[in-house]
Amino acid sequence: MASLTISQIQAIKEHMTCDESVLKKKFNARKTPYFTLSISLNELDDYINEGWEEVSRTKYKAKIQKLKPAGVRFEDDIWCMFYNLGFRHLNYDEKLEIPWGENPGDKHQLDVVAIGEEAIFVVECKATENIKPASFKKDIDDMRLYRDGVMKALRQIYGEDKKVKFIFATRNYTFAEGCEDEKRLAENKIFQFTDNTYDYVNSLIKAYKSTVIYQFYGLMFRHERINNDKIRIPALKGTMGGHTYYMLSIEPATLLKIGFVLHRTRVNTQITMPTYQRLLVPSRLKGIGEFIDKKNGYFPNSVIINFDDSERKNRIQFDLASGGSDDTRTKLGYLTIPNAYCIAYIIDGQHRVYGYAGSKYKDTNTIPVVAFDGLPSDEQLRIFMDINEHQKAVSPSLRLDLNEDLNWESPHLDSRLKALRSSIIKQLGRDNSSVLARKIAIGEDTAKLQLKPFDTALSKSS
Repeated sequence: MASLTISQIQAIKEHMTCDESVLKKKFNARKTPYFTLSISLNELDDYINEGWEEVSRTKYKAKIQKLKPAGVRFEDDIWCMFYNLGFRHLNYDEKLEIPWGENPGDKHQLDVVAIGEEAIFVVECKATENIKPASFKKDIDDMRLYRDGVMKALRQIYGEDKKVKFIFATRNYTFAEGCEDEKRLAENKIFQFTDNTYDYVNSLIKAYKSTVIYQFYGLMFRHERINNDKIRIPALKGTMGGHTYYMLSIEPATLLKIGFVLHRTRVNTQITMPTYQRLLVPSRLKGIGEFIDKKNGYFPNSVIINFDDSERKNRIQFDLASGGSDDTRTKLGYLTIPNAYCIAYIIDGQHRVYGYAGSKYKDTNTIPVVAFDGLPSDEQLRIFMDINEHQKAVSPSLRLDLNEDLNWESPHLDSRLKALRSSIIKQLGRDNSSVLARKIAIGEDTAKLQLKPFDTALSKSS
């Protein structure tokens, strides 16, 4: 595709806005599931016959509303999600078209486009009123066809250095595990955004407030490079419990970008690791941030992380320092860390790390870190449990939820039965075809029904 002309660029910009007052009005209109109108009373009967309903009236006017179609509601919800994530450069309406090919007809209408400081997000939305199986081969193939051209066009306007992430978002569509649609999306690095992902991101927004963007970027760009600059840090290498670990100091701003918290909540199927963390407590996060600034950036406790070694290109490297002593098993050297998203899982200390996000010291101070390398997921989970056994208690719901991962391979039958009960209940609560779908509080999710009564009932059954 050739470069965009000045008129093409102008046509695109007409459907984008970064005007805060305009965005606020759009947000208020989009966040409601209804279209609303103010009409004269003599028009009311005609609108009622067309499916509108009266909300209120004055002497001469009536306020009426009508439920938006499922597709419109979903596009509005996704747009509002990006607004709540902090994006302030978004498409103005649903008429944004981007040229992607050489022919005049090679244009594609985009549902949601969000421009951030580091990345551009392009979202294709598909929704239905009632839950039903999905089949999106043509839509995904079309996305593959226009993707490169759209990416080139957006970078020409908004910056060649920006990452562009394409998202395929669905509502009320079910995907069989390992289905062809999931494979096609994964092969083409298109992020699959399901009902569970939508719920998860909105729970992040509520918990993380203004710091949510770090976790969101980690979710979207897992294992992708932030840039090609290496992070080289002095470190001590040791062993503990048969596992290699490093002691180092790192700037919070760096850890926020490469770090990720494995929350025990509904999350996209592209995160395949067992999850165990609680969501942040917003009031506690605010208090820690205030404490850090009050103490001139001082916070003594170490953060515990694990470097993911599942991909060779993103593995850390330790080089011994010259002239080091062999009088101790501890080794002095330099740790080289790939500058990539979501490669350091935060096992303990997420409030401390995210407390620095809004601090003036996040770039200038360093925090102590104990970093494991390639720690198996079950060991991460056990460390988390051991730490929290002696600190803030793990909630009963989270403990029952974790039984599946803790005890599935246990040599003890009673422990494996705990894991089986946990797995059965979670399947009931997460399978869209179940009558209990999203009605059971699992992990850190909230719902009408608690997990414990189900576990108790299964325990008492034969």
